Amino acid sequence: MKRLHPKTTAAKTAACLLAGCALFAPLTAQAKPASLDDKLAAAVEQYEQKPNEKKLAAIRDLLAKGARAHRAQPAEYDGPQGMSALAVAISNNDADLVDLLLTQKNDLEIPVYRDLGNQPLVYAISGIDTNGKASPQNLRIVKALIAAGANVNALNNDGNNTPLLQASGLRLNAPSLDIMRLLLSAGANPNLRNQNGETALMGMAAGNLDATKLLIGAGIDVGARSKSGATALNYVCDRHVDLHRKPDPQAGERIKLLLKPGTDLNSAAWMKTSGDAPVPLASATLAGNADCVRALIRAGANPDARYYSDAVAAASPDLKSVTVRKDVLANPSFHDDDTLAIFRSVKR
Repeated sequence: MKRLHPKTTAAKTAACLLAGCALFAPLTAQAKPASLDDKLAAAVEQYEQKPNEKKLAAIRDLLAKGARAHRAQPAEYDGPQGMSALAVAISNNDADLVDLLLTQKNDLEIPVYRDLGNQPLVYAISGIDTNGKASPQNLRIVKALIAAGANVNALNNDGNNTPLLQASGLRLNAPSLDIMRLLLSAGANPNLRNQNGETALMGMAAGNLDATKLLIGAGIDVGARSKSGATALNYVCDRHVDLHRKPDPQAGERIKLLLKPGTDLNSAAWMKTSGDAPVPLASATLAGNADCVRALIRAGANPDARYYSDAVAAASPDLKSVTVRKDVLANPSFHDDDTLAIFRSVKR
């Protein structure tokens, strides 16, 4: 399925009409003629709408004349979607055209368009289906970008994402194991953190046994804490929306892999953080994964442990006495029926 561009022609036309501008004003003496780069982006856009050999030849001709497939957008740029030719090809999942555009040397550290700080590699990975299943085209594009010199350890412009974080499910997608393997084999650092202190295990990778094993095998620190105070155990019950309220027979094995010797699941380490992360059991109650909640309790998580950290309780002292059980039973609409049943019946 083709991804929608951030600014469609229709949307831009509507905005122009609202602003009262002239859509078809004649070219004035002050109007800046389209650059070769802009012409290439437009040619790729036209090709993707209806591919044919004539349009492909036009793209080749522009490349031969020196048009850049990927470049930074100037602040005043208002061309097609504000995207480079390479970004348009990636957004259409067109591996053949990506290969053609990568025959020239491109600076792959430049974001795909001005209003989104993701470089082409992260952008390509973000286009994979949310269930994590990469298509042959997805794989080809990622491989091609890596071969062309894309930095597998690059933070995006806002500091929140890297290729491995994206592939591992930090952004609410299921982990893409094939892409994770590609990145790790190309030198991706499993312990690289974003500006929030999150690692590749602080997302849906922790809720996937194969992804967890892959990252542990690559040397990730399972006990790392984010700035909020969370560890991978806060995410161990998180899975793709398609798996909500479905059986999770592997939950216990994941917890065992992530539970470092001496780790207190209940309060001490979590309560003393300066962040707002609750204990792992509290996080788990919101995941729609009753099997995982049971597995955490079997592993030693206390249903009557404090829910909130010292930092949160300091701002709202009445929260210091709130336990996981109290919070779950006081907010039944936030939890699935199986999880509610666990907290109503489990012994204190």
